[in-house]
Amino acid sequence: MSLDEKKEYNYTIKVIDKKLEEDLIRNSKHIRKLILILIFVLLVVFKAHIMYWLKFGFAFYSKVDNTPISVMEEPVQDVYTNEESAKKIFWYRTLISGNNITIKPVAYYKIAGLIVSASGIFSSETELSDGAALYDVAISWGKLGNKNFYTKYFECTKLKDEQTGGNVLLTTAKVKTLPVTPEYAMSHWSNIHIVPANNNIMGALIRIKTWDKIILEGMLVDMEYVDAQGHRYSYYTNTVRDENDADDDRNGNYQIMFVTRVRLGDKVYK
Repeated sequence: MSLDEKKEYNYTIKVIDKKLEEDLIRNSKHIRKLILILIFVLLVVFKAHIMYWLKFGFAFYSKVDNTPISVMEEPVQDVYTNEESAKKIFWYRTLISGNNITIKPVAYYKIAGLIVSASGIFSSETELSDGAALYDVAISWGKLGNKNFYTKYFECTKLKDEQTGGNVLLTTAKVKTLPVTPEYAMSHWSNIHIVPANNNIMGALIRIKTWDKIILEGMLVDMEYVDAQGHRYSYYTNTVRDENDADDDRNGNYQIMFVTRVRLGDKVYK
């Protein structure tokens, strides 16, 4: 190869290398742009989920309690008089949507039981029931508080209440003949719509798993909300777990509970 041919060859190689380098830089910029667009799209799509976990993803327990959780005891309920309820009324700002609602405590309430189902929400674009009551649990106790007993004879179904937007967790029998009376079964499970007292309580709630034993403490409450158009919405807790009770306004198997204390396993959250 002559000297001129070598020079031309080297020049060609340099041109090719420079072109490849320019293409690589241009493609790298294009790829970075695509990655940034993808990240932006993901942030927009999953914004509610990201904000949810940033807000409630951390929970700090206040103490450790190694006492075994008994699911055989009946819930503790101390119903307030009308005067006591009136004195305890307070404003509550919902943790996601920021709505201000009126909460009227109806009774002190403490329940220990077995979680047979649990469900939360990630968005504030819901009706008031979910806007305030961010977590729902189906809980059973007594004989129904035994996992093997429950799974053999009962099952839990989740439905959506079209009127309130809240979750409905129903316990139904899997067999025709039960080893307990229908009245016993009816009075030993409950669907609780939980209004968390603060972010830490909510952070504890999202750690709940099916078949966990848990203790919830707080108050059964009524809620009232007036929207920007002046429409008034009222939600009333049940206080009696007996469908045959004469108090039609407050009987049944769901409660609205303002939770101030959670024990999950050996950890207590406030």
